[in-house]
Amino acid sequence: MPNDRNIMEASNHPPELRIENLSVNYGRFQALRNIQLTVHPGAFIALIGPNGGGKTTLFKAILGQVQPVAGNIYLDNRLMQGPTDSIGYVPQHRDFDQKFPITVREVVRMGRLKRTRLLRRYNRTDNEATERALSRVGLLELKDRSIGALSGGQLQRVLIARALATGASILLLDEATTHLDPESAHGLYTLLRKLNRSTSIVMSSHDINAMHHYADSIACINRGLHIHRSDEVSLEHLHASITGSGQMTGAA
Repeated sequence: MPNDRNIMEASNHPPELRIENLSVNYGRFQALRNIQLTVHPGAFIALIGPNGGGKTTLFKAILGQVQPVAGNIYLDNRLMQGPTDSIGYVPQHRDFDQKFPITVREVVRMGRLKRTRLLRRYNRTDNEATERALSRVGLLELKDRSIGALSGGQLQRVLIARALATGASILLLDEATTHLDPESAHGLYTLLRKLNRSTSIVMSSHDINAMHHYADSIACINRGLHIHRSDEVSLEHLHASITGSGQMTGAA
C-alpha cells in the first residue's frame, strides 16, 4: 500500500512539476481541458482513464511535443519552454528494433545523446551515468548482453535506465507493464517503488488493482482530470473511470 510517510514528506516540499489550466486541442477536438496537476518530489501518481482520454497527450504536453492552446507547465517554479533532462520518458511502444545488434549498455547510453554535441564521442561522465542507471535498475551485470537476448521485463528495465541516464528527477511511464507477464509486472512495480525513494513517478496504466496498491495518488483523466489519494478512492470507482462509465469528482 502507499507509504503515508512518503506522501507526507512529498507534500511538505515545494512543487517539483506543476501544471496549471492546461488545454490541448487537435484541430477542433479538445484532447485535454483545464488540467491541474502538481507532482511533488517523491510522488508516485497513477494516471488512469479510458482509451482516448488524454493520458498520452498529457505526457506529450509535459515533454513539449504538443503545443497547448491554454495553460502553463512549471518545473521548480520556472516556466518550461521545451524538453529538459530533469524529466525522463519511457514510451508505451519500443522505439527501436530488438533484433538490432546492440548491447544493453549502448541502449542506455543513448539517453545521454541530448547532452552530446554532434560528432562528439561519449565521455567518462556519460559512461559513469550509464553505469549508475544500469545499477539502479539491477542490470549492471547484463550491460554487455545483446538486447535481443533479454526478457520483456529486462527490456523494460533497460528503457527505464535509458530515461534515468539523463539524471532525471521525474519519470513518465506510458503503459509500462502492458506487454509483461504477471511475475515480470510485479518485479517492475517493486523496482519503481525503490526508484521512487529519489525519483518522482507518473505512470499511465490500465492495471487498476496494481496502481491502487503501489501508487500514492490516482489521477483519473478523461479530457479533464481529478486526483485523489489512492487510499481515499474505491476500486469500483477507479474501474468506472477506466471504462468511461463514471466521472471521478470526489473520493469514494
